[in-house]
Amino acid sequence: MRHPRARRKDGLPPVVGDSSAEVTHKILRRQFEQMLKNECGTRRCDPDALHDMRVASLRLRAAMRAFRDALPARPVARFDRDLRWLRDALGKVRDLDVYLTHMATWVSNAPPGSRDALGPYLDQLHARRGRARAAMLRSLDTRRYSRFVESLRLFLEAGPAQPPVACAATRPVEEAAQQIIMRRLQKALGTGRAIGCDSTDAQLHKLRIGCKRLRYACEFFEELLGPPATEFIARVKRLQDALGENQDSVVAREKLTEFAGSVPAQGDPDGSLRAAIGCLLAAHEERSRRARASFFQQWQEFDSPPVLRPLLIALNLRIEE
Repeated sequence: MRHPRARRKDGLPPVVGDSSAEVTHKILRRQFEQMLKNECGTRRCDPDALHDMRVASLRLRAAMRAFRDALPARPVARFDRDLRWLRDALGKVRDLDVYLTHMATWVSNAPPGSRDALGPYLDQLHARRGRARAAMLRSLDTRRYSRFVESLRLFLEAGPAQPPVACAATRPVEEAAQQIIMRRLQKALGTGRAIGCDSTDAQLHKLRIGCKRLRYACEFFEELLGPPATEFIARVKRLQDALGENQDSVVAREKLTEFAGSVPAQGDPDGSLRAAIGCLLAAHEERSRRARASFFQQWQEFDSPPVLRPLLIALNLRIEE
């Protein structure tokens, strides 16, 4: 299925002098085109295309939420529901792709006995991925998806509403960058400063989501803010990666525990499968331990004036020593 691309009225990044509404439409057009560009590859089962299509849809939704006071409320609410639905359809396959990649690495380094014993578990994962991919393709073939793409294309081609829907739509891009980035930075810092060695995985995952939103906000204005934003984005990404490693290990342990509970004793007469699962659980626990240690080390460096100051200066703000 092919969809017409959104016509770019200007391929330019946000620049000084843009209004909030103009910046919003530039960002949305860029992510919309990226999403459609990767649809064919996603349908062909290309994991890289699936990843890029999903990220573009996530950034689309993040931009609509960040600039919601500069956009008409009714269509944005509808787009938000459709993007959340699309995120779930793409995410189930993507999550299994990532997990199967990690499993392949572990199995290739595991003792031969464990490799053979884990065959039933790998078969189950591949079957689950097949079902998720079939469901994803059905979603992409629905009228809902086609209507969503066409509605968003028309919305973007129309450009910013005239007259503006709200005063916020006319605010300069510099002010929008300050408000959006600072709102997400303060939220991430507040969540991160409450994290301790005894914090739960759910608390770490909440911070990971906050870091992702902060990173997207900075990326929206990266070309406007220049090198300080680029360096800051790289630091946020490293935090996000460490937190992602921990969350991946949490999900992996949950899947393994669920599978182990479903295997009857007669299905594992010599105990080799349970022994292999035990080894894999221990490996994921060690992976989580290393990820947590990496996060805490990086957070101490991140939450400091030398790291935060360049970005705040670029935003024309100050930080207390």
